[in-house]
Amino acid sequence: MEQEELQTKYYEFQLLNEQLKERQQQTQLLEEQLVELQAALQTIDELDENKEILLPISGGIFARAKLTTSNELMVNVGANVIVKKKNNETKELLDKRVVQVQEFHEQMTTGIQQLTAKLQVIATELQGQVDS
Repeated sequence: MEQEELQTKYYEFQLLNEQLKERQQQTQLLEEQLVELQAALQTIDELDENKEILLPISGGIFARAKLTTSNELMVNVGANVIVKKKNNETKELLDKRVVQVQEFHEQMTTGIQQLTAKLQVIATELQGQVDS
């Protein structure tokens, strides 16, 4: 392999390695999102009227609040539009979101595996050139 080809392979290796790191970070974010969605589903099941809750105000700041109703939630449906939804409707939305996130997570995992395989091939090729 000529010097130019070697440099091209090394550059490709670096690019793929950066893509791998980005996908791994995205996968971690998806895993965190799944945990958050599952926690939200569990919380909906535990809602009771007149129950005292901690209402998040900002990072690490909470206010004590008492629920006046436990069968309706306010859901942001996009574009700063908030609508009332029954708990079961909200859970259906969350369940759909869980499925979407899981599917995307699977796609990302497959992509990570493919990138890892490509990186191994290129690393072997580069190592072979360095050794010879």
